[in-house]
Amino acid sequence: MPRTDPTRVDLTRNPEPSGHELKATKMNMFTRLVTAALATATLAFSSGGQAFASPEETQATQGFHIYNFTGHSIRFSKVSGVDDFHGRPPVGKVLEPGRDDDFELAYSFTGLNTAFLTYDMLDAEGAAVGRMTFALTVDGLNRASSQCHVNDGPFSCGGNAKQLYALDSQGTVHDVAADDTEQSQNILNTLCGDGNPATCKFDVKTREKVLEPGKVYGRPVANNTDDKDSFDVTATDTVTSQDLVEIGLRVGAKLTEVVNAEVSARYSHTWTTAHTFTQTLHVTVDPHREAWIEETIPAIRYTGDVMVTLGNTQWNLHGVHFDAPDADGGLQAVYSIKDRPLTAQQRQDLPEAVSRLNSV
Repeated sequence: MPRTDPTRVDLTRNPEPSGHELKATKMNMFTRLVTAALATATLAFSSGGQAFASPEETQATQGFHIYNFTGHSIRFSKVSGVDDFHGRPPVGKVLEPGRDDDFELAYSFTGLNTAFLTYDMLDAEGAAVGRMTFALTVDGLNRASSQCHVNDGPFSCGGNAKQLYALDSQGTVHDVAADDTEQSQNILNTLCGDGNPATCKFDVKTREKVLEPGKVYGRPVANNTDDKDSFDVTATDTVTSQDLVEIGLRVGAKLTEVVNAEVSARYSHTWTTAHTFTQTLHVTVDPHREAWIEETIPAIRYTGDVMVTLGNTQWNLHGVHFDAPDADGGLQAVYSIKDRPLTAQQRQDLPEAVSRLNSV
């Protein structure tokens, strides 16, 4: 006769319980469920109905995340079915590409909690060009499940039980021209920003020496007297690659790593360099005029294409450039003196002396 392992139970061969045993088992299960429910209700009541980070409260919800992996902004437009959330975004919130919304759906031991979330896909003007519905479910055993459905538009969806993805149709490609700097910057700031799941790659096409446009060095000087004033200034400025990015572009750790990897592979040095430029100037400010120093920086410009991939979508950003100070070219920064007459208001408000201004 074969030996039986007492640590294993073959559920398919358990004998049927008697009526008395079955009734007792059901009563025990019901007692445990009621006790747990009363404990949760007591906690909520004694705390004024607010959610606390207690183990009971954590177990009373299931967290679902809706990710926008399309090339469109999408708007949370409606919730139907069960609206028993311990946290969700407000209806009308717009979710940008690469971002996610968090929904904490409550658990009820009495049965299923199912919420239907409707999202509208928006074009550049904010008009709906598609619609998608996500169904979130928590059953009576506190298990999470979900479904998604594309109601309208050339989109698709996917994910798993607690993470759902809004997607473009397979193989969607967006080409952004070199002169569309605003759109390129928006995509780089959003999708290539720190914490975004999109993949970014920089492909350098050219490397050239350029002079960065002049920027104001230091503070302007106002001469609100009837005599000339002269003085010497030693202009010293340490310039980094971050100082030379285009206005409006945010370069965080993720994008810095992408650019550095390509520049290092192609040219055997990093993009994130710094260089100190120094020059002594003799400045003369004529009576009732203001003067300031403008600085032009010699730089190396790396121009190429950035490929961004998210879900089913790829963006090709053409003609994107990143500049670095030219530390090895032997060129110095060019410091030039600019001036202009004081306005009538300045002559009235400023002291009759030589003074520093906050800005040009």
